Formats: sequence, C-alpha cells, structure tokens
Amino acid sequence: MFHDIGCKYSIIFYCFIILDIIFEKLLTDEKDALKMFFDEKYNSDYDAFSPGHDIETSWLIVKCAEEIGDKKYIQKARDLAIRIGRKVKENGIDDKF
Repeated sequence: MFHDIGCKYSIIFYCFIILDIIFEKLLTDEKDALKMFFDEKYNSDYDAFSPGHDIETSWLIVKCAEEIGDKKYIQKARDLAIRIGRKVKENGIDDKF
C-alpha cells in the first residue's frame, strides 16, 4: 500500500496523534458522542447530537486503529464505537420515520 517506508511511518505517526486528539478532546463528558464546532483549543459550546456523523466517525476510528495495529488503540476505538452505537440506538432513531 505504501510506496515509501518513510511515508508509511509518517502516516502511522499522524494516526496516533489524530486518535489521541479524538479520545482526549473531541468526546462528550460521557465519552459516548462527539462534540462539534471547536475553537483552536478544542473547546466546544455547541450542544447537539449528530448520530449519523458519530456512527461514521466511530467506524473510521476503528479502521484507523486497526491500520496502525496498536492493540491498546484498537480496543479503545472499539469500546468507543460500542458506546457511540448504544447512544445512537437509544437517542438517535426517530420512531416516526
């Protein structure tokens, strides 16, 4: 997949950084949904729930963790995906439609 070994390690390095930012700064206090609309210090005053974006982000986080192959990150990503899925199931489905 990667043509240049340096490129591969750069991508892996940035995947770790991105996952850390997600796990540490982009989640709600309950750690079951993503915050939205941040300032430059990752502060968000926007109180909304976006189930579609959360579900899509959850599988991308798992895929990213699996690609870098770190067991700790894979488990954290899977745990997060499960929490997000539960929240979407409980709060993100409109029974009228």
